[in-house]
Amino acid sequence: MLAMRATRRAADKLLRPRHDAREREARRLWPRAHVANRDEDRRILRNPEDAADRILGARTYTLLTGRQPSEAQTRALDQAVRSAVGLTMGGIYAALRSRIPLESALSRGALFGLALWALGDVGALPLLGLTDNPWDYPLRAHVLTLLGHLAFGAATALSIEALAGR
Repeated sequence: MLAMRATRRAADKLLRPRHDAREREARRLWPRAHVANRDEDRRILRNPEDAADRILGARTYTLLTGRQPSEAQTRALDQAVRSAVGLTMGGIYAALRSRIPLESALSRGALFGLALWALGDVGALPLLGLTDNPWDYPLRAHVLTLLGHLAFGAATALSIEALAGR
């Protein structure tokens, strides 16, 4: 997850347009309040790039407790969702790594990251209503999120291989 964030930040600096409208561009780049007419979704969005995790955590909390989470609870829920997803995806990679027909761990991890991006960001998240439709985002947004997923896949693969002693 750290690799994903670092790659996304580095790529964002390289691809960021050099003009005075950076704030407007940043708002356009990352997912908007994904269910824009829902006040609680808009309230929890501070960093739009983390919208799906924050919304999922807040909605789950509300479903289980019947109350809206505070800002501090929303931050904790965001990290819990992010950690759970990262650990789950790492476990899935570990279970599938021997079935990925590539020689190097780095290439297997990159392929896994590509699959996560395609199935998650472009597939499942829009279907679940946690992000807008993929075609509503500029190409730059897709490039940045793809780079983050590739970095996550590569870091996961290299970590699993190191733990396995290979």
